[in-house]
Amino acid sequence: MGNYLSAPLVIAIAIPEVLGALVSASTAKNITWYQTLSKPSWAPPTWAFGQLWSFLYACIGAAAFVVWTEGGFSAQQGSLTLLGINMVLNLAWMPIFFNAKNMTLSIIDNIAALLTAVLVCTKFYQINKLSGYLLYPYVAFLVFANALNISIATKNKNLDDGIYKDFTKDQAFKNPGEAGYRPKPPPATASAAPLPSLTRAPRSRPARLLVGVPRRTLAPMRASARMMHAPGARAAFAL
Repeated sequence: MGNYLSAPLVIAIAIPEVLGALVSASTAKNITWYQTLSKPSWAPPTWAFGQLWSFLYACIGAAAFVVWTEGGFSAQQGSLTLLGINMVLNLAWMPIFFNAKNMTLSIIDNIAALLTAVLVCTKFYQINKLSGYLLYPYVAFLVFANALNISIATKNKNLDDGIYKDFTKDQAFKNPGEAGYRPKPPPATASAAPLPSLTRAPRSRPARLLVGVPRRTLAPMRASARMMHAPGARAAFAL
């Protein structure tokens, strides 16, 4: 009896662990892209996610095993099928976020995964309290993951469905170190316009020499200048 129970338990835990590892491997090349994104200060380090998900997948597998012992798959088909749907949503998030770089769709998928996880946890708890307890960490982390997903999307508003503003599609999908990669442009800062000069232009030399001369002295000089520039005077000088 002990061998019979241990083999299904190992299989139940191995299924989500292997599936999670395969999907994670398919997105590994884009981890460097994730590191270039702006993230909140409370975001965990990248290496912590792998360790945490290994633990959570083990809890999910163990919970599924506990439910399976309550009459087998035929008796718990609805609950186990709902768990399967939840796992599809869970595993789909990584390709959507890392490979497709689609922030909006990743948020929708994450919310759907959280809602179905709550339903699974509720149904599992009704079948066997231990299976519900095993899913508590999973539901709690999905709440945190949704908050982190939304925060990253908010902090990277220039990322619209995988395309940076002013970037071509090919440039947006490149990872650091790849040919054609282009980092995010720094935010534009408005340069202050130069203030107009408050100093007066210097006077010409003749004007400086005439400063302070009385008007009655300047009047004959101005009249002579007007006569010199008259059309008749120019003709007389030409002769």
